[in-house]
Amino acid sequence: MVDSTVFTLTECEERIQMFAQSLLDQGYSNYTVKSHTSLLRRIERTEIAGIKGYSKEKSNIWVQHQREKLLNGEISQGWFNAINTAVHVFNDFCTDGILVSRRHYNNLPAALPEPYASIHRDFLNSLPSQLSYRTIEIYSSCSKQFLEFLCENRLIDIKSLRFETVEKYLACAALHHSCSLEKVLHTMKMLLLFCGSDLDIGMIRPNYRRKAVLPNFSFEEVTEIFNAIGTSTPLGKRDYAIVSLAVFTGLRSRDILDLQLDDIDWKKCELSITQNKTGCRISLPLHVKAGEALANYILNGRPASEDRHIFLKSVAPYNRMVGNGTSTGIFQRCFNADSSLKAKCANKTLHSFRRSMGSWLSMERTPLPLISEILGHTNQEAAKFYLSFDFEDMKQCCLGLDGIPVLKEALL
Repeated sequence: MVDSTVFTLTECEERIQMFAQSLLDQGYSNYTVKSHTSLLRRIERTEIAGIKGYSKEKSNIWVQHQREKLLNGEISQGWFNAINTAVHVFNDFCTDGILVSRRHYNNLPAALPEPYASIHRDFLNSLPSQLSYRTIEIYSSCSKQFLEFLCENRLIDIKSLRFETVEKYLACAALHHSCSLEKVLHTMKMLLLFCGSDLDIGMIRPNYRRKAVLPNFSFEEVTEIFNAIGTSTPLGKRDYAIVSLAVFTGLRSRDILDLQLDDIDWKKCELSITQNKTGCRISLPLHVKAGEALANYILNGRPASEDRHIFLKSVAPYNRMVGNGTSTGIFQRCFNADSSLKAKCANKTLHSFRRSMGSWLSMERTPLPLISEILGHTNQEAAKFYLSFDFEDMKQCCLGLDGIPVLKEALL
């Protein structure tokens, strides 16, 4: 396809369908295929520079418009990269007749040049071995972007970096990392320390990112939910057991659904699992009420199956429960039994029971390390979030208005 070739609506649709099938054949997800094809149809329907239909010239003009939006901060770098890649891959597909993915679509170097590549590689090798794959990915991405910036500005000696250079990079990074600038800054500190730089950037602090106080349950709401679950049916027994475990253990919903029969030690009244999120093994006491609900379901409600998972589907085939619909289904059945719960439980899920556990422990003045241990956190800092639910103690942190002129009677 040359730049001036214009596809009509029918021709464009035929090529888009062939392109979509080629993506699927190469293992691309349905989401990616749908995203690419809807984008191409959007370009085809939009009249640009007097050009109707679809052409390479028109798509390049459209991509340039999106690049201007990127520079103006209207769209993110990730979204522009997706747009740019989809257009170039499709144009090459129309020209060559085959699907070929090339890295140069995003105008990024395939690899860092030396000596930056060696610095990047040695830095990653110096990281602690117990870090998760996702954490190492973040360090890799952030450090590579910083080294690319140094490469573009021909700065090789990291030890002699000036504070102004760091400020200039952070100003650029802030355009695309508004919600993760803390990670960028932390990676820079580690990289500078690794390279032996004496530059102290500890005084730099990104703007505090406001965090919403996510909903949790009160004791009264938990009681109403238990009362709304009918245990006369196998489905009701299963719902009651799941909610009981969520309330009395604070486990994540995925960990509850992954529980197997061998994870319960009935003699010791405890359960032991490996958490999906952290990969850490934890053991928790099995509350009497949770144990009774679990036993009632296993003995009187659980279908006969070779699957060792405790919680099984209520219809054949009787295998493990998967997906995010479990929480929705449980609460919807509760709403059908007690319509007043719908307003009280708005925006709340099974995970809200975990937040409730953390807040209840906090209100009982349980030490923070113990809260973290009970909830299976690998980092004690994660448990500090639950302190915000202790409203009575939080009130003591409020500053008074002594010495501040009050101009409105409402504040008196």
